[in-house]
Amino acid sequence: MEKTNNNLGNDTHRVITRSYSKKLHERKEDVKSKSETPLIIGHDKDDKEFYIKMNTDEQNKSNKKAILTYEWERPKFADLQHTFVPEEFRGHGVAKVLAETAFDYFVSEGATMRLSCSYLQKYALDNENPRHMSNISWD
Repeated sequence: MEKTNNNLGNDTHRVITRSYSKKLHERKEDVKSKSETPLIIGHDKDDKEFYIKMNTDEQNKSNKKAILTYEWERPKFADLQHTFVPEEFRGHGVAKVLAETAFDYFVSEGATMRLSCSYLQKYALDNENPRHMSNISWD
């Protein structure tokens, strides 16, 4: 499931439903149980980051978030610098969702991307999406 709301000024949101375990530090059999949890991907153009606010409790009162940061080096040329996912959410595709969202955004903007982040370099090479690859500068 995916929805995009582009009417939020400099902060846009995209909703994607992905499965991940909410009980990562409990018994092994609990880790296997998955729940469909909507990941709401935000894009803060002022802070130059894509983010996902991570829910760590039943009341959703967490301020943890996964992020992908970038800088505009010049018009139509962005340096994607860093990804971070809170430890308890690693290994469940959260960084992948951030990477896909950021790559799609920069391609839609007609921008070239430099991948300073080692995770993003590996993601691009492992997936080799032609749409994304044509907008990546490997210099």
